[in-house]
Parts: sequence; C-alpha cells; structure tokens
Amino acid sequence: MRRPGQLGRRFFLTLHCARQSDRAMQLVACPACARQISAEAKTCPACGQPLHATERKARLAGNIVIVALAAILFLAWRILSTSFAPA
Repeated sequence: MRRPGQLGRRFFLTLHCARQSDRAMQLVACPACARQISAEAKTCPACGQPLHATERKARLAGNIVIVALAAILFLAWRILSTSFAPA
C-alpha cells in the first residue's frame, strides 16, 4: 500500500513517455542518398554516409583559429611589455 502523497513508478513512466512523444523527431536529408533520416543519426542507415563530419571539421577549424589568435595576442603583449619596460 502506498503512503499518501507518494506517486507510483507507473505515473513517472507515463509522464516520461509523454514528454518523449511530445518531441517531434527532426528529419534531414542524407547528403549522399537524399533519404529522410533522423537529425541525431551519426551515419545514414541506408548508405552509411557520415552526417556530422563536416560540422566537426568546422568546429575544429574554429578552435584552431581561436588558439592561434590567442597565441599571437600573447606574443604581441610579451614583445610590447618588454620593449616599453623602464630601464
């Protein structure tokens, strides 16, 4: 017997399933075969084409640019701070 104010496991499972079904599965076209597949898929189940490889490459390129700019700014700061140091 449940205590007052205590909800059962079935209620929470029902609530969880309702939340999951509220989310509409987003579909995208595969760049290789043009079939509609889940936007969260890593590869196309029909042809095996990796889907998010270009996003990873773009993110990596962006990170490399940020690190390079930070290194340039640091070196410029070091050069300027030592050249204007009091004698």
